[in-house]
Amino acid sequence: MDNEKKYLISSIRDYIITCPYLKKLNNLGINFLDEESNSFSIEDVPSKRIVTKYVDGSSKRQIIFVVASTFDFSEEVQNQINNSGFYEDFSDWIEENNDNGVFPDLKAGYTPEEIEVETSGYLYSVFNGMKQARYQIQCKFTYIKESEVYGYNRHRKD
Repeated sequence: MDNEKKYLISSIRDYIITCPYLKKLNNLGINFLDEESNSFSIEDVPSKRIVTKYVDGSSKRQIIFVVASTFDFSEEVQNQINNSGFYEDFSDWIEENNDNGVFPDLKAGYTPEEIEVETSGYLYSVFNGMKQARYQIQCKFTYIKESEVYGYNRHRKD
């Protein structure tokens, strides 16, 4: 895909798919979660996009999203621990990447600022005769959109 046409949600998907805890991934959808176990989806959460507008025309923005998954589910405690444990590992991965400045790769004119987990991973619903479950975790990605009038990269931290 042409970098100029790359959408934010696509950049976030490309970033999330590198998570080492997704190694058994069957599918990573956008606003679509397959019922097959070990499927994941990145889903937009309605939120205010522009956080701050600057005098030069640039703005600090955010995208809030959920990473949802379908996992096998049972009354066995180890199964429940494994499902919840994935989200603990995922949270640690996001935090470590944020601390090390590892962010989604954005198109020109957009500078990543921070990616963080806003909630713990939690059981959202159980379905298929109590054999599968949807879990999810909410995240927030903040970035600077540069002013088209003054040019790009005025806020870049490199």
